[in-house]
Amino acid sequence: MLQTLPKPLVRSISVQLCYPLLCILRIPSLMFVNIVCTLLLQLDEGAFATMNVLDLYAAFRRLLPKNLFHPDTGTAPEGVALSQQQLGFAGLYDQVFAEVRGHAGKLLSVTAKLNPSATNQYVLKLLTDLCPPQGTAEDERTVAGFVTHRSATFTSWECTQFMLSHLFGAFPLCSDYVPECIQALREREPTDAVLQPLYFNMLSYFWTYTGVDALNVWVATLDILFNCVEERARDRRDPDVSAARRRALTLLISVSMEHAAKFVSLVPAVVKRTEALLFSTRTSTEKSLLYESLASFLTCLPVEDADSYLESLLKPVLSILEQHITPMDEALFIQTAAAPGEQDRARREEVRQSLMVLAAVLRRCRQTPYVAHLLGRLGPLVLHAMHLLHSVTPQSLPDGFKAILEMDDQMREQQLPGAKRRSDLSRNAVMDARGFLQSMRYNLYEIFGTLSECLPAAERVEVLRSLGPAAEHAPIHVIRTLTERCLIPMTQSHEELLLHGLAVIDLFFVKRSAVVQAARARAAADERPRGGRAVNQNDDVIDEKQWFYYTKTVMAFIRARVMDTNLWQRSTEYLWGVCQIMTHIFESNTDFKDSSRFLQSLLDLKAEPGCAAGLEEALAQCHMIIYAGLVQYAIDRDRIPMTPKDRETYVYHLVVPYD
Repeated sequence: MLQTLPKPLVRSISVQLCYPLLCILRIPSLMFVNIVCTLLLQLDEGAFATMNVLDLYAAFRRLLPKNLFHPDTGTAPEGVALSQQQLGFAGLYDQVFAEVRGHAGKLLSVTAKLNPSATNQYVLKLLTDLCPPQGTAEDERTVAGFVTHRSATFTSWECTQFMLSHLFGAFPLCSDYVPECIQALREREPTDAVLQPLYFNMLSYFWTYTGVDALNVWVATLDILFNCVEERARDRRDPDVSAARRRALTLLISVSMEHAAKFVSLVPAVVKRTEALLFSTRTSTEKSLLYESLASFLTCLPVEDADSYLESLLKPVLSILEQHITPMDEALFIQTAAAPGEQDRARREEVRQSLMVLAAVLRRCRQTPYVAHLLGRLGPLVLHAMHLLHSVTPQSLPDGFKAILEMDDQMREQQLPGAKRRSDLSRNAVMDARGFLQSMRYNLYEIFGTLSECLPAAERVEVLRSLGPAAEHAPIHVIRTLTERCLIPMTQSHEELLLHGLAVIDLFFVKRSAVVQAARARAAADERPRGGRAVNQNDDVIDEKQWFYYTKTVMAFIRARVMDTNLWQRSTEYLWGVCQIMTHIFESNTDFKDSSRFLQSLLDLKAEPGCAAGLEEALAQCHMIIYAGLVQYAIDRDRIPMTPKDRETYVYHLVVPYD
């Protein structure tokens, strides 16, 4: 009944509702919890000031552990029975649980800021009552002896970490109990690799604390993170150990980026400790993360000291890259990728690691005299490497390696609906070659985006124009990488490149439109593609999903960069550019619903006073072209299949502007 009450009425009785709603939370029913959370979010904030927030926190602590009331695997009999009765099956339970977590997170964040002292008091209790990090004899274990995600210990830690992720907003507002909380958390430091990422996350929530002993918090935090990465006794190939080390490294990057100014006196020692790890780290991913955090820490040092250190650090990396890339032609590049011999494999690994390190450093370092010099030396190398990368075709590859330009089958399967992330993907020579090319794309495109800062404007435009034809026939996962790591960053920092960047992206959608129309024509004629190979329906699903997310990225970029900033008012070129690319996106049918809405929103555009000359005339022409295209698609039922209801809605929105 309460759900049906008007919101103003609910707000008017906010104080009176608090107690009965808290009483309902005593029932272990996920459906009831969801309803109560929805109602609590409608109350005035003043009601939370009168509420006993400790009771609310305690209720959430009982109700929010994952899968506690799961209809199939739950461990609380009464809650499981209610889930089976009210929700029925696991799919609906997962959906409702996600909603409950979302609502509960908002409530915890609000109440923490309104009641900081009481919140800190509860956090202390939460950490004091936390399960021992060693786990229990009843916990399910991995082969390496770590607790699993289904164990009671992990469930308890995960719920505590979730609550703390929303309650930590009280720390900057009140320092009561915070030192005791930090001490309680330090006493729970785990050696279990499955629990360590949760523990590191909980540590990071105290970085907002600004009390008199905050420096001691930083000393302890950094020591714990470094100890995890420096640990050599464990098998680093274990996926849980690898995940814990990776989380420690990513938090080091967060520390260096967001908080290093708070402990400047510790930075020199931190830099030395990070450098020492470079020589003991085996995987290129970990080494890249270390270089990234190191470059970010160096931004706290004086420019001269940072430049001197960077030069000593990157000089051997740059020399290796020059040694391998400068004399490399297309044949040697393909040989390096396929790596039939030991020398080829060594060269491939050196090139890959060098590019990864340079991309990581350039991602975080400041624009200093040495960085400008470095980019100047990198320019010819990067352009040559990009030429080599784009020159590879299936025909030029040796037998057995002709498919390395496409996404691997095992990776493609994970794009299918219902597929789960896998960490046991098999490795072989073909996958290593494909991984090398993919790594080169990621890092070269990112380096080139940074490098564009130092190129003359004319050269930037020339190189940008060449990217379109070079990658026009590339698979979608390559196009996404190029756009997200190179085209968008370049056009965001250089307005004069925006139209050229949009033109390159437009080429990709023109090509996609041609592919879609050819497929429809074959389907209408009941023909197979050339070569007689049957169409793999999974391939269609995977490609459509990739194109769907790519379209979302492109449309969000156009909105933020052109529409929201009113660039289209300043020049008719921007207006025509957006009109053209959105028309091609619409025709490609990669995201029919949102692209049609975007085009319909363009019909509402009006020229404002002080706009560019000729804009009103151009706007009228754009409206006519867009509207004609939208109407044509409504008439032609075969071009975009829609349900009768969707077609009716689509046509209705077309009529509204001219009603």
